[in-house]
Amino acid sequence: MTSGSTASSSTDGPVPDPDDPTASVPGSGAGAPVEPAPVTHDAGRRAFFRLFGKQAIETAAQVAGMASAVSQMPVNAAAGLVGLGIGGTETPTRATTPTPRSTATRATDAPYRSPFRVDADVLQLIDQRRLPDELLEQTCRRASDVAFYVRVGAVRGGPLIAQMAAHGLALSAREYQDRAALQRNAELQRVGRALALARPGSRLLRWAVDRAAAILESLQDADGPVIAAALRTDADARTADAEMDHAAIARALAEALPRPEGRRLEVLVHGDPGALTHGILGPLTGALLARVNDGGEVHVWATESRPGMEGARLASWELAMADVPHTLLPDGAVGALLEREAIDAVVLMGDWIAADGSVSALVGSRMVAGIAATTGTDGNEDAGARRVPVLVCAPITTFDPTIADAAALPRDDRQPRDLRLHTTGTRLDRATCWNPGLDVIPAAWIHGYVTEEGVLAPDGAVLAAALARREARRSSPEDVAREALDASAGGAASAGDVTAAGDAVTSADAAQAGDAPTAVGEPSAAALARDA
Repeated sequence: MTSGSTASSSTDGPVPDPDDPTASVPGSGAGAPVEPAPVTHDAGRRAFFRLFGKQAIETAAQVAGMASAVSQMPVNAAAGLVGLGIGGTETPTRATTPTPRSTATRATDAPYRSPFRVDADVLQLIDQRRLPDELLEQTCRRASDVAFYVRVGAVRGGPLIAQMAAHGLALSAREYQDRAALQRNAELQRVGRALALARPGSRLLRWAVDRAAAILESLQDADGPVIAAALRTDADARTADAEMDHAAIARALAEALPRPEGRRLEVLVHGDPGALTHGILGPLTGALLARVNDGGEVHVWATESRPGMEGARLASWELAMADVPHTLLPDGAVGALLEREAIDAVVLMGDWIAADGSVSALVGSRMVAGIAATTGTDGNEDAGARRVPVLVCAPITTFDPTIADAAALPRDDRQPRDLRLHTTGTRLDRATCWNPGLDVIPAAWIHGYVTEEGVLAPDGAVLAAALARREARRSSPEDVAREALDASAGGAASAGDVTAAGDAVTSADAAQAGDAPTAVGEPSAAALARDA
């Protein structure tokens, strides 16, 4: 399941038109469209956003408890999750084919759902290509389906697609569990390559695929059901793990953002650092709600984020649903904004951090960071104190010490269709298109990386030490494999114990982590479940 070579073509059947969100899911078969379930408007949802924002960020333990439910249900299949937290308790619609545009639910009227949900045999995801106008769900039955929807941009954000990839591989392992070992392992390696190539610029996606490959390597002689159970258990654990990390990042960001006197906090954001790219909790939205719940005032300036329009379509929608005041502006107006307004901080999301501290991020981030780093200096180094701080939010696993510098960061050139459709709204005949998904921000322009290990300097040694601390608290693939074998042999290990293996953080660990705002003990999901 390595991620280096080109994936062979899928045998799951015809691939639908990537530009048509209503096309059938790959491999799901044909069928008449299923009418959407009746939707009840939740008049109190915004009040809930505020309540959850306060509860989720006060302590990591509270979010860990929620993540425990996510892991064990699994991924909270019985509850609606979108934006910042748990919404209604309605059972989600289980459609074998997506809802056509003509009968799709308006996203502004729908009960909240998570960006994805998983049960025993399917993964359902919100097709973000149609947000915020329509809420469409697509159904994935195997990893190749997940790879397809990642590739065409139906889901986005490294943290989210990494979680989905882990679950997709677990679904494929379940589908292949009765095949001969050689054939089963070859198929899992193939779909792993397809997933990694679906978004080659995502460090977290590559990490998730490589982790599953390491589990498979440790269990290559095991029975199919044992491998399927191990991959599913680890996918559930990593989803819970991610949400605890995102809550810690949100708390660290809330502490790191400036506290202007006599006026509201002004933040510029490029892209969508919300729940639609992370899962249960978006770092920026969570941090801002923490400030609001502390009695502060905040305002966000959100760029369009062309050509995918993540800011205009997704970030502004999530901010509106959370009642966070915000203003949308063209990407090209960032320079004018920073000259005219007192912006306190720029917040970006990182996709892949190199050993020299440089980072690849959503295309346009280099322009935003560069303008922020030089605003007010007029070429005079003594005026550098007027620079607008650039904060990059990213789980510490985004750091890759094997990538030496900015030149070695993976590229992610995407299909021309985004330029032809998202930006203009109409198909244009163009001889050539270049559509890079990422660009690179030099370390010198970055004020700090906001991670679950705290706010870190863009220095390779500092980042490497933080990564080592985080990995020491995470169960290894070998641990997962060993627990799965013990469980299959009738051992005492339960699914909850496998989830918890190596993930608990003791108070001693927290003390060693220093004074960073996120250096706190995080109980494991299983421990919280037992305590409850």
